[in-house]
Amino acid sequence: MIWDEDGDALFPTTGIADSGGQAIDTDKSASVDYRGADTAHVRVPAVTLETLLKDKSLIDFVHIDIQGAEFNVLNRSVGFVSERVKFMMVATHSRLLEGAIQSILFDNGWFLEREEVAHVVPRPNPPSIEALTWRDGGQVWRNLRFSEIGS
Repeated sequence: MIWDEDGDALFPTTGIADSGGQAIDTDKSASVDYRGADTAHVRVPAVTLETLLKDKSLIDFVHIDIQGAEFNVLNRSVGFVSERVKFMMVATHSRLLEGAIQSILFDNGWFLEREEVAHVVPRPNPPSIEALTWRDGGQVWRNLRFSEIGS
C-alpha cells in the first residue's frame, strides 16, 4: 500500500461492496471510522511513492486513490512526483481533500486539466465532514515541467 512513510499501516477489512473504508496510521486505534461505521483494520506493509518508484527516472502517468490519504502522500512526495511524473489522476474523497490537493499541486507547477468534484449529502451531526461524501471526485493534473498548456 502507498502511504506517507515506509513501514506499516492499518487497512480496513470492509466488505467488497464498501469502497469507503479508510486506512489509518498504526498509532491510531479506531473501531469507528470517519463515516461513523464500525470498521476493523488489518496491519499491512506500506511504502512511500519514492520507495515504490525509486528506479524510475520518468513516469508518464500515476493514479492515486488511497481513500482519503491522498493529501498526506502528496504532501510528503510532491517534490519527487514533480520531478518525475508527467500526468497524475488523484481521487478525492471529500471537499476538504480537493482544496488541499489543488493548493499543493498548483504551488508546485501542476495544471488542473479536469475535475469532478466529490458529491455530498448534507445531514445533521455527521461524525466528520468526510462522512457527507456520497460519491468520490477526481482530479487530472498535468505537470507543466514536461509540457506547456495547449501543447
